[in-house]
Amino acid sequence: MATKIINRSFTPSIIIAVLVINAFVYGEGRRPRNRFNREHERPNIVIIMTDDQDSELGSMNYMPKTRRILEAGGVKFTNAFTNSPICCPSRSSFLTGLHVHNHNIWTNNVNCSSKYWQTNFEVKSFATYLQDSGYKTGYFGKYLNEYVGDHIPAGWREWMGLVKNSAFYNYTVNYNGDLIKHGDDYHDDYFTDLIANDSLAFFKSSKLSYPSKPVAMVLSMPAPHGPEDSAPQYSDMFQNITDHRTPSWNYAPNPDKELLLQITGKMEPIQSQFADLLMRKRVMTLQSVDDAVEKVYNELSDLGELNNTYMIYLSDHGYHLGQFGIPKGKSMPYEFDIRIPMYARGPGIKPGSQISNLVGIIDIAPTLLDIAQVTPPDHMDGKSLKPLLEDSNQSMSVQRKAWRDTFLIERGKLRKQLINTNGITENFLSIYFNNNGGIESKCDKPRYQYPCKADQKFYCHKDSLDRRRIRKCNKLTKKCPCKENKRVKRNAEEKLVKKCSVIEGEVKCRRVEANGKPKGGRKSQRVLSSHQKALDDLIRDYKQQLVQLRILREDLQNDLENIDLDKYKLPAHNVTSDDVKRVKLARNNTRITTSLQTMTTPQPLELECLCAANEDELNEVDPKDLVREINLQTTSLPVEFVSTGLSKRDQKRIERQKKRDEKKQLRRGDKEICDEGDRICLRRQRKKAEFSKRNNPHCQVDGVECTIMDNSHWKTEPKWDKGPFCFCNNAQSNVFWCLRVLNETDNFLYCEYINDFLSYFDINKDPWQLRNAIHDLSYTQLGQLHNLLIRMRKCKGAKECTYRHRNRLASSPVSGRSYQSSPVISPIPA
Repeated sequence: MATKIINRSFTPSIIIAVLVINAFVYGEGRRPRNRFNREHERPNIVIIMTDDQDSELGSMNYMPKTRRILEAGGVKFTNAFTNSPICCPSRSSFLTGLHVHNHNIWTNNVNCSSKYWQTNFEVKSFATYLQDSGYKTGYFGKYLNEYVGDHIPAGWREWMGLVKNSAFYNYTVNYNGDLIKHGDDYHDDYFTDLIANDSLAFFKSSKLSYPSKPVAMVLSMPAPHGPEDSAPQYSDMFQNITDHRTPSWNYAPNPDKELLLQITGKMEPIQSQFADLLMRKRVMTLQSVDDAVEKVYNELSDLGELNNTYMIYLSDHGYHLGQFGIPKGKSMPYEFDIRIPMYARGPGIKPGSQISNLVGIIDIAPTLLDIAQVTPPDHMDGKSLKPLLEDSNQSMSVQRKAWRDTFLIERGKLRKQLINTNGITENFLSIYFNNNGGIESKCDKPRYQYPCKADQKFYCHKDSLDRRRIRKCNKLTKKCPCKENKRVKRNAEEKLVKKCSVIEGEVKCRRVEANGKPKGGRKSQRVLSSHQKALDDLIRDYKQQLVQLRILREDLQNDLENIDLDKYKLPAHNVTSDDVKRVKLARNNTRITTSLQTMTTPQPLELECLCAANEDELNEVDPKDLVREINLQTTSLPVEFVSTGLSKRDQKRIERQKKRDEKKQLRRGDKEICDEGDRICLRRQRKKAEFSKRNNPHCQVDGVECTIMDNSHWKTEPKWDKGPFCFCNNAQSNVFWCLRVLNETDNFLYCEYINDFLSYFDINKDPWQLRNAIHDLSYTQLGQLHNLLIRMRKCKGAKECTYRHRNRLASSPVSGRSYQSSPVISPIPA
């Protein structure tokens, strides 16, 4: 496979081929072929997929051509959802028909287009099945975020895949094995137009060479994903649009929601202005997609293939612009991020109809195979939509009863230490809700009663809202001898009093002075640690004295005669060589040896028990658990610290640290000047700029991903010129599993986060998800939802992953019955 970089917009052979095809197909006197006998021919398939397009913020209102062709001329899916609100996991599910937990592409980085993906799942995409059945397949546009153009994925006869993430100018594509570099000329390089032109050229040439052979092709558009570069003719449109300002827009703060929304307040004026401009630029990029849909439609009509072609339009996931105070972003479990636009037209679809069944992006792959008269494989989790499309020909509004009403949504990377053998995280939710009953039934059992016993792990407790909670017991062992004031031996040389009280599961102790000598082992390590701290204090004092000396030096240079030395806090003694040696040792953390006999003997501490009134509640903690460190009552430093030199391991560690420091200095240094055409230097410069935006000390919050938006964000008009601002759009705890339930009686979203946070939104009562109604549910209802979610997270194949509620959630706890004996859900035929 050739991997040469061709620095031009389009190869001459491609241009000549397109011109020859156009001349042959549209030559003088040539008319499109009339197809009278089409019942034995399998239909063509054209999929148009956008990137980050919302369904709830009104972006489709500005695409009149698409709505006329696909909505008025076909069917609209009013309840279409993504199974993961982030690009690579969602697109992987689109290609394979699998849930995230089955293809293991959790984020845009981990496994995205990796060797693992190529070996195990890329070879099982719908393209391989279509190609094996006789279809001529083609893919044009964005593939996966980490695709580097080093191979052509299996199943695609024609391939024009974008290297890395979405772009409109200055990008590289793999065109049938050749890496082609594009520039910034609109007529030759604008990516949305290039996708439309190349795909139609492929379709024409395929029908010219093999008129009866069906074609399946994907047009994966970059719009409206960043950097939101619109075509020049649309750069001055849609001023002052406010469709994105839904009731949840700038609704903040939200203390009842997850961590990111808890710390996010209302947007500043500069942030709201940016969100408004971003909405405008996103809609402008979609105008070229709107043109492409019309162009494809017209070409199919001219070729006589329109009535034998299925056209499907969808997005990989949604987006938010100012919702809950976040200026921009995705990957959150709310309707604006998980709902997607989806339309279809083709043979047997009644124009202007609607389908209200709950459908997902995992249903596309089995649907395409079903349309192509290929039986979907059993490992696919999705379900064919062809029965719904056939029903649409009978009624304007379709809601098939024998259909799923529960859909799984997953997002985020699992921490290895939280995964058990079944792939399910081990957290405290398993304590609250399991197959043996809810929290109320647990609290009635003797092993959850308070006070904690010797072998007891958990106990029940009522919080301030009089709700039952399960807490962890401290590791308590023996009775505390408060009255007798006994001493418990820690070892042969040391004795410490252990008298402790246990109040609400917590041990209350305080320290008092006592006489005794430290005895080697771990205690000597504590002594060294204490002296290390003393050295750090000495370093801090010397730094303060150095500042005073610098000030004095400046004053001496200015006015030597009138200087008053008394007002300066000068060091009381000279710095000796021993002090310098101690400081270096403390700073470099080198290996040291010491003589314990030369050190000042520390005074260890006793632990005095605060006995409670009820002697039955008194327990004693093991000394190893309580005595973590000894506070040394000493003011003198060790007499001798003798360095034994650095080991090879320490030398390598210091060398690595020096290299890291050099890289940091390079990042903080002046901007590197790159020669024109030096791609490596320019790439390094871009990475430095991105690093500085994400690691600015003035824009950092623990556990939250924040970045700086500045005037260099956009290169095309209209540009942002209001100055930089900081905003946070993601959090480390934003890993969740959700159930989206929709039927005749229920319409809600239930989510469990990796940090045990729970959320529940009744969409019928609260369509904009302003209030977390998790406390409105009983423990029985929570247990039912938790059990259902666990089952969905383990499902494999359409038969296991398709569920439907038999009845509504129970409104009150069912006493004396376990969840297994009263199932809420049941699988329905796939």
